Amino acid sequence: MNKAKHASLETTVRKLSFIFLSGLLPFCGTLLADDDAIIENQNVSKENMQTEENAKQGIFNVSAKGDWIQKAKIDKRGFPHNHLKFWQANAEATAIVYYNPQCKEGLALGVGYDHVYFNWNENFYFCQKKFDALTFALSAFSMRVCDWLWQAQISMNCDTRHWNFSEYTNYDLFLWGRYEFCNDVNFHAGFYAQTGMKIDHIYPVLGFDWKINEQWKLNLVYPFNMSLVYTYTDTLSAALAVRLFNVRYRVGKHEPLREGLFQYRNAGLEFVVNYDNKKYSANVHAGYTWGGQFVISDKNNKHKRHFNLDAAPYVGGEIAVKF
Repeated sequence: MNKAKHASLETTVRKLSFIFLSGLLPFCGTLLADDDAIIENQNVSKENMQTEENAKQGIFNVSAKGDWIQKAKIDKRGFPHNHLKFWQANAEATAIVYYNPQCKEGLALGVGYDHVYFNWNENFYFCQKKFDALTFALSAFSMRVCDWLWQAQISMNCDTRHWNFSEYTNYDLFLWGRYEFCNDVNFHAGFYAQTGMKIDHIYPVLGFDWKINEQWKLNLVYPFNMSLVYTYTDTLSAALAVRLFNVRYRVGKHEPLREGLFQYRNAGLEFVVNYDNKKYSANVHAGYTWGGQFVISDKNNKHKRHFNLDAAPYVGGEIAVKF
């Protein structure tokens, strides 16, 4: 009887501990996540935060973008003359399907297509070099709470080569709030999470943005927007920014590493030129990565093999239309 009570008490304590720790996740970053995780701002950024102004500009938003990283040497003992070529492209369309002007809140639906090229010249784990995913997203935004802009999004990423949802689908979720502290300073808080395919990461969203004067603005919002922006005219600006790359895919069952997983992570510093006239926007950017890595693991995300990369230059661009 005492043993049964002790077991019941232990179970209760474990459940309470789990609930408590789960509540701390948005503030702990890598708790219950891989210790080598890093995030990329591919589908969420400060510019994508929905606002009343965005809703007035148009309920539809269509965009396309791409980044090309030049050949990078693999820095790992036992792999001489190995290098990696990587590039990715994305096209997406979103539509605001509900909007409440009184509370300045609404819902948006989105669909996107991602293409990734991953070419390791002596890859003996898998032969596949091109990876494609179809993304479905549901977003919500609200300014109901005074001085706060809140946005949430959940997206499902489906591998177009393998329609096996349990093994080849992954998910992204974020909750992001911006608090207007004063006319020139906003604080940001929230969390961003990735799950699916045995890969689970969670990160905090923390930071601030500061409008220094009419020309300069500093954004220090990890991990979505870290940049120093100079506004030249109402439509033209330039920026020095940090860009983060992170993709994850599962290979096929006929590869040497059957249904294995790979994750590519990198970060770079870039110079950006932006054009934005509210209806049309575009940017071109060029930068240099400071050395990332990719990780190969089995179908259960075990027995990981890490490969570091040397620095490499990259270029990219983006165009978007609202109507």
